[in-house]
Amino acid sequence: MRLTFHCAGHQFTLTRSEGLEHLFVDDKPVSLRAASSLESEHCFSVGDDNWQAKLLWQPQQRSLHYQMQLNGQRAGEGQVLCSEPFEPEQPVTPLQEPTEQSRHGKGLGWLALALKLFKSASAVKVALAGASFASYAYLFDWKIALALIAILVIHEYGHLLAMKRFGVKTKGIYLIPFVGGAAVSAEQFKSQWQELYVALAGPSAGLASTLLAYGAWQFTQNPWLGAVTALGAFLNLVNLLPIHPLDGGRVLKAVMASTGNKLAFYGLLLVSALGFALSLYFGLVLLAILLVAGLLDLMGERNQPTRQLPMNRWGMVVGGAWYSAVLLALLALVWAMADSGLPGTQIPHLLLSS
Repeated sequence: MRLTFHCAGHQFTLTRSEGLEHLFVDDKPVSLRAASSLESEHCFSVGDDNWQAKLLWQPQQRSLHYQMQLNGQRAGEGQVLCSEPFEPEQPVTPLQEPTEQSRHGKGLGWLALALKLFKSASAVKVALAGASFASYAYLFDWKIALALIAILVIHEYGHLLAMKRFGVKTKGIYLIPFVGGAAVSAEQFKSQWQELYVALAGPSAGLASTLLAYGAWQFTQNPWLGAVTALGAFLNLVNLLPIHPLDGGRVLKAVMASTGNKLAFYGLLLVSALGFALSLYFGLVLLAILLVAGLLDLMGERNQPTRQLPMNRWGMVVGGAWYSAVLLALLALVWAMADSGLPGTQIPHLLLSS
């Protein structure tokens, strides 16, 4: 069901489907609630204005009655007719325990379905994981290949856990030879905060495992653990570059999609310019070039429409601080391993400086 009305110079669009009620202002999502009753209330912000919408669905009249408040003052009231019949959310019917006769009759059907699922999903994952290990072992050796697989799995598992925390259905982790890995979701995220949180969960999990490897290397001085630390820090750092579809690109796009005013956009430009200057100052030429490329990509996506709920200012501040903390920690690890004198650990630093 979809309804549209106007108030105080804005167009308000309300949709109700699959147990959720979405409210849009000028085609931008601002609020999401569960459609559990005929009455609902939405509180949201548009720029510097605070809005409150009280809605009452009237199935008998096939209409919606609304009351709007702007900054605590009454802004409008009215009624909108529905062009389609109102259909309340249907309760979910609990599954019944199958009888003894139906259990045996459907057993082979369930077995066949399970075999199909195994062939279409698990077998593909196993084959890709095996191909990834073989490709990395061919390029390096089996020890480095094993370390790469572990680094990728931990990183992607961070994404997967974050998705499950928000109740997002997932398809699992897929390792892609010569490319990396991907934690695949079965549905879209409902808000830009979920997009940012899931994107940062991967590098954060990678940072935690890299710090453990760094601590083990400090304790044992094992050269292989030092190489694993340098490799893990570098791979997770690359994922934070502001380029789509890397995690850093997803983070900055979530921020851009949530900034509805020019001040926040120019603030992001200022932070990017500062990052560019610091990269050049420390000799990280490749990082500076990729930062500019990512910023150009973000500017091109700035006016693209999105149906995900935007983040508030607090969410953007927390996301920016989280991103900066993980980025700086990984940079520090790359720098520390480059100064360790271990063979090969200086390669990530040289790549960023090239």
